[in-house]
Amino acid sequence: ILDSHILADKFCDLSTTVFTYICASMKFDDYRLSKEVKKNLYEMDFRRPTDIQYKCIPPIQRGEDLLAIAQ
Repeated sequence: ILDSHILADKFCDLSTTVFTYICASMKFDDYRLSKEVKKNLYEMDFRRPTDIQYKCIPPIQRGEDLLAIAQ
């Protein structure tokens, strides 16, 4: 008999790993941002979004309201 808590923990570990991999591979160039914004990000040496930016940029670009808290 499998313990559902153990399975849930394993799934959370796996989903966190997958999310971290996807987020790490995403670049600001992959977003629909103006050339000026991309240029400024590049000049400030920002190449990849943080986890919270990765999660928030798409809904913001769709015009959705958003409230987010980052650690």
